[in-house]
Amino acid sequence: MQFRQPTATEISELGQLASQTFGFPQAKFALTVERIGAENLRVAVEDGKLNGGLAVYRLEQWLGGRAIPMAGVALVCVPPTTRAGGTGRWMMSRLLEELQATGTPLATLFPSTQVPYRRVGFEQAGTWNQFQLPLTQIGRQRRLVQIHEVPLEAQSFHSLATHRASISNGNLSRSPGIWDRLFAPTDPEHPVRGYLLGDRDNPEGYIVFEQSMPQRIEDRCLLVRDMYARTGKATETLWAFLHGHRSIFPNLRWYGPPTDPLLAATEEARAIPVFNDRWMVRMADVPEALQQRGYPAGVKETLDLEVRDELIPGNHGRFQLRVSEGNATVTPGGDGSVRIDVAALAPLFTSFLSASNLQTLGRITASDQELQRADAIFAGPEPWMPEKF
Repeated sequence: MQFRQPTATEISELGQLASQTFGFPQAKFALTVERIGAENLRVAVEDGKLNGGLAVYRLEQWLGGRAIPMAGVALVCVPPTTRAGGTGRWMMSRLLEELQATGTPLATLFPSTQVPYRRVGFEQAGTWNQFQLPLTQIGRQRRLVQIHEVPLEAQSFHSLATHRASISNGNLSRSPGIWDRLFAPTDPEHPVRGYLLGDRDNPEGYIVFEQSMPQRIEDRCLLVRDMYARTGKATETLWAFLHGHRSIFPNLRWYGPPTDPLLAATEEARAIPVFNDRWMVRMADVPEALQQRGYPAGVKETLDLEVRDELIPGNHGRFQLRVSEGNATVTPGGDGSVRIDVAALAPLFTSFLSASNLQTLGRITASDQELQRADAIFAGPEPWMPEKF
């Protein structure tokens, strides 16, 4: 079986398979290909027959204050007549080998089911969360900085999105295709709008949102695609701007981290979770990923890892991780006193689970002192992202 870029005919066949698998129209697949790039499609072909396919967003993911090259895996599909036959696992294995060989140390995906991805070394490593808050409970009316409506262009929001990503874990450096998804309306009759808070040339915050207008008034809400404020004045202005919509829209929905600091600035922090979805990460190149990540500035530690990876030989073995002044070096060797498999390493790497958490799950073997070292090295905000791909 071959794993390669598809021909034009095979792209059409992949579109039909994706439409059948995910239940969306062919036009949506065509738009997805435009956003991803046909060169980033992969298919499994044997004797001229399409046995499956997938797509890869070429992205970066922020961890420890640094952006790491990452493959956002999407549209993984296999014909229903041959599912559970191993084709999906075979495709993911070939993709990971390709990523390791071409210098992309991470792969991230939103699984429709987790079991098959765990079999190739993926593990839960972050969240996608949506919250709802009645607009009447915001209780903020002072607009302390100016508000400007701006065109829906990435350059309008990029610097602020990068600032938030740099102090978070898990956020993306968005590709043009991901920005296009962010700006695309759910309902063409209700366009997405974007605003900057503060000076137009040096903004302190932004919001991108659309209006949901079902017939029942109580079901109407503001749907925030993304929002961020980096100063207290921008935060209060953001909430005042949203509060001003309360006569028409009962509720607000937005995506945020598991513990959203914005809620500390509302009169009542009675937001309810709409959903909490978990994304998965697989380290395609363990040494390179560890070296590219950022670390807490005050931590100076050494960790002797013994990593088990049955798929990628370069990840399997002993590595000594030295961390100092926010940077890391990784060299082969060490005594391997911290034993962990490549799947369990993913949530530790993203700060989703601490080493101490993993020890209670039986996913890491280390002394108490080594667990404390690992906890300090990988300490950071819980990873999340404001979009799904």
